Amino acid sequence: MIKEQFYEIINNRIAQTKHLLTVKGLEYIRNNDPLHNFNVGESITGKCKAEVLDGMMLKHYISYRDLLDDMSNHKEISKSQMKEKIGDLIVYLCIQETIFEEYIDKLEEIKVRPENNTI
Repeated sequence: MIKEQFYEIINNRIAQTKHLLTVKGLEYIRNNDPLHNFNVGESITGKCKAEVLDGMMLKHYISYRDLLDDMSNHKEISKSQMKEKIGDLIVYLCIQETIFEEYIDKLEEIKVRPENNTI
């Protein structure tokens, strides 16, 4: 692979990820909450929203692992299938980053105002 091809793949992935998170992601926003599904999942399962996301991401990780297995066994895989699976994981990890940021910000807020000690 040459450097230009490498950068083209990376730039395309960044553009596709931004599109999925902003344009496609609009269908998941409820009441102006981009984390709506994970917040509802938190109330349904009793797990924190980061764990809810991790559970939802698991099926995508398994599909990715299946592709690795296919590659190891010299089976044919398509670029579109590979791009979809990797893209799904990247999107979930980007969303997970926002959940971690929110959590860390709340922890910092508690340190500043100890009378409010729930997350």
